Amino acid sequence: MSSRLRNLIAVFCLSVAIWFGIIHGGLSLLAALKSTTIDSSQTASIRQMIRLSVVDLVRSSRKLPLRSRLRGSEMRVELKSQLIEAAEYDDASSRLRLYMSSGQIRDFSGVPDYIFSDLQAATSPGNYYMKLVREKYSRET
Repeated sequence: MSSRLRNLIAVFCLSVAIWFGIIHGGLSLLAALKSTTIDSSQTASIRQMIRLSVVDLVRSSRKLPLRSRLRGSEMRVELKSQLIEAAEYDDASSRLRLYMSSGQIRDFSGVPDYIFSDLQAATSPGNYYMKLVREKYSRET
């Protein structure tokens, strides 16, 4: 990971921490105005949302796609893989289309969006496909 990217992540984490303080302070003020207290589950859910945002940022920064373009609800990315040249995901239909190096096009239905994100971030998109996509999701013909 480059030092520029590390610095960007550090600034983002600091910003998130500051926003957490502002949100927590705002909730405390709101609770004081309503004469109620904030329970630990509310604070924990805010922390969980922030943690998930940071995890998503770090996961996506591990391996940025070579090129991506957004068309409506479809996203296509070219992958650095010997097995898969590109992947396309249609958010509206939950369809994943893989463009294989052999020239084949493989469509899978019922694929959650996080699978597409994880495929992009995987150190080996081909292995990720073979272990977590090929057998688990139904292939369209």
